Amino acid sequence: MKQLIPILILLSACSTARRDGINHASYSDIEQFFKDEVHRNDSLHPQVVKFSEWNGIKKTDTATIESWSEELALFKDFRIPSSVWRTEFELLDSSTDDGITIRSFGAVIPEQIVRMVQVTTDGSGQILRVEGDIRSQNKLSESVRKLSYTANKGYTVAGSRQTKLLKEEQYRIVSQFIKNTKTNL
Repeated sequence: MKQLIPILILLSACSTARRDGINHASYSDIEQFFKDEVHRNDSLHPQVVKFSEWNGIKKTDTATIESWSEELALFKDFRIPSSVWRTEFELLDSSTDDGITIRSFGAVIPEQIVRMVQVTTDGSGQILRVEGDIRSQNKLSESVRKLSYTANKGYTVAGSRQTKLLKEEQYRIVSQFIKNTKTNL
């Protein structure tokens, strides 16, 4: 029995280390970032130029977005709790240049639909940009989305969806803020 105690302590320490994970120090609250962006954009009502393409059909519009929570709904999959961040993602790369840090994370479990996340922050840790790949699959379809959002600049959504009943769909949306003194402070 006395011989088992050191082994149990060692196993307990190992499992605690895995729960804490390697990403504890580099956690970025992406959910709060998007909440702040929705609030800021709802307050400022910025105009955007939106380029869209759906299966080869292209369209360009200028618009004032009425509901940024609806506009950024595709980014909801990036709302990753810190506990999931620490256990389901690993740091793949990190670089800092002129006070701007870019960290890339990859999913370590196959069930995680967010496969890659890249977070760009300034020297104070403020998120400037979030981008990543999201994959989802069910019995009828498989989809891949590449999402990117840059504060005060705009966002890009590109993807494809293959269904068993229909042909493959491809789409791309690029939305850029129109610069004016009220919007881009």
